[in-house]
Amino acid sequence: MLNPVTAYPFLIVSDDGKQVKRGEKTKLNISSPQRYDSAPRKGLFDMSPRIGYYAIWWSANQLRVLTSPLTKVKISSRLRRVGIYVDCEEGQVVFYNAKAGSAVYAFSGEEFSEKMLPLFGTGDKDVPLVLVTPETNIPE
Repeated sequence: MLNPVTAYPFLIVSDDGKQVKRGEKTKLNISSPQRYDSAPRKGLFDMSPRIGYYAIWWSANQLRVLTSPLTKVKISSRLRRVGIYVDCEEGQVVFYNAKAGSAVYAFSGEEFSEKMLPLFGTGDKDVPLVLVTPETNIPE
């Protein structure tokens, strides 16, 4: 479930905590012990595993892995459902095509020394990002 207390001020989290979409600035960006402070959040910086971010990005009809330098991943079509598998003991974060069940990119050999929190971004005001479990059945 998404936590509105830790969400970026321009994100609107649904009452059930399972959807988020971009909106106008809705709240003050207040400090909370629930927010993370160890990874950079302000200003310009490269989101990469080196500073605690394990991320993929869809831009210009291309899937990119936020490594330094960027890694481009060839996929046959735009991902609509992305799964994330985290194995802290093995040091893995795997992004996969949830519909096809195939891996898209895997970070491995990492050492996680802190609690990991998800970070989601959505670029479309009209289309929410929806969190689902493997058991959830939502239309395409």
